[in-house]
Order: sequence, then C-alpha cells, then structure tokens
Amino acid sequence: MPPEVNAPTIYINGPTGILNAINPLSPSAMLRVRDRSSMTSPFFVHLFLGDPPADAGTWSFAPNLVGSHSVVDTSRLSTANPDIPTTLFGQVPLNHAILVAGNPDLTPSNVVPLLTSQLKWRLQNTDDSPLDIGRVSSLKVHVVGQAVKARATDDEFPEYGQMQVYKEITAGKAGGLGVDDDPD
Repeated sequence: MPPEVNAPTIYINGPTGILNAINPLSPSAMLRVRDRSSMTSPFFVHLFLGDPPADAGTWSFAPNLVGSHSVVDTSRLSTANPDIPTTLFGQVPLNHAILVAGNPDLTPSNVVPLLTSQLKWRLQNTDDSPLDIGRVSSLKVHVVGQAVKARATDDEFPEYGQMQVYKEITAGKAGGLGVDDDPD
C-alpha cells in the first residue's frame, strides 16, 4: 500500500515516498467575495490546472479539474440586514492535483511557476452556464501555502508553518488577487 502524505485538508495516497517528512509547501487556492450585492444567484468557482474545456457543461468532471467551491449568499435567505457587509470565503487544496499531475516537488521554487502558468478558474451558474467573472467584481482568488510536518503517530497532529501568500500566481488574471491587493 502506498504511503500517506499528511496535508492540512486532505490525505493523499500515491507513490510519492513522502512519509513523516516535511512537506515543503501545502498550497491552497483561497476564494473571497466581499460585496454580496454583486451576487444575483449562487454559483460555482471551478479551478483547473491548464485550460478548462470549452464546453462549460463538462467543467464539473473535467480531467484537469483541481476542485470546485460553491458560493451561496445565505444572508438573502434569512432575516439578516442585507446592508451589512459580509465576506464569503472558500478554500480549495491544490497539493493533490500538483502531485497527481506528476510534479512531486512541492517546493515554492517549483510550485509558484507551475501555478502561475497553469492555474485557471471559471465561474459557472447552477444551470451549468458560464458566468462572466466581471459579474462578480468582488471575487478575488489567491494562493497561499505553508510548510507541513506530518504527524509521527496517529495520536498527534501535523505541525504547520507560517502561512505565505503568493500573489504573483494570480496577479493579472481576471478575478485574481494582484500584487498590491490585500489578501484579507
């Protein structure tokens, strides 16, 4: 049986040979929508390594799909004051997709250039039609990572290093956090 690699949000089974070692980087895509007035209905954010398929109806099961996050403004379903600003957050782990794509080196010097060139995202309505990123102007996608030391035994927790924001990965992309933007 292949070894398990411990990561902050997922366990990866595969022939990586990494067990009880330091994972140099455990990257995740972070999603933020600050202005719920820009949301007219729920939608999905799909993240891909490489170009997404042309047919939006196939995005949810594309072979290069890294992960998806649904964005629902639940405040519209309650008696909450819609004038009070609310920020919605999401997270999609990226380390599994990077390893499965044949990139066993999770150091920032390998991951940052790879994600800068290959990480793409698309928005999709719940009816599978594409949603223009410009329609959700407050969407910001950025990548964070941190070193993770795997647990030594089953009754321990992994140890996490300092969170690092990699703005250069998403800078210049529609809906991406720019180098001068605040990730919070």
